[in-house]
Amino acid sequence: MEPSDFLAHEHPEVFYLEREAFEPIIMLATDSQMSGYEWQIGLDEDQVEFRVSTDLSESIQSARNNSEHTLVLINSMSWSSSHSARSPYI
Repeated sequence: MEPSDFLAHEHPEVFYLEREAFEPIIMLATDSQMSGYEWQIGLDEDQVEFRVSTDLSESIQSARNNSEHTLVLINSMSWSSSHSARSPYI
């Protein structure tokens, strides 16, 4: 293989994504019954639901409003949800 060689599928494939495919996968819900920085992940629906305490919800909102913290927040939530989905203890 040389620089500038063209790489392609042997048989081209076409994918169409409906608008629904871009809907949020991770939902955030504040649960006033939780305290401190408690959180719980629900995997029962088509979406992943993070239920968080009021204190944690405020911290998440603060991170969402800070561009430097947004990527850490997204990565943390994505990792937590994927790890929980694979865990045999849930």
